[in-house]
Amino acid sequence: MDRVSPDTRSKIMAAVKKTGGRSMELRLRGAMSQAGLSGWVSNPSGIIGNPDFGFLSHGLLILIDGVF
Repeated sequence: MDRVSPDTRSKIMAAVKKTGGRSMELRLRGAMSQAGLSGWVSNPSGIIGNPDFGFLSHGLLILIDGVF
């Protein structure tokens, strides 16, 4: 049971800013580079969901689930 109203919870969660948590992104970036993968874009813009990486010519997006 939540102790605050849905509106208050929404305001609280909207104030949480993304900080750190990029270690998994950096690890994947390094692994893709080391494996010789090319054609990927980091943080492609204009795509719903804010994917971390995208192979746009293949229609493949990668979203990394970090720790909240």
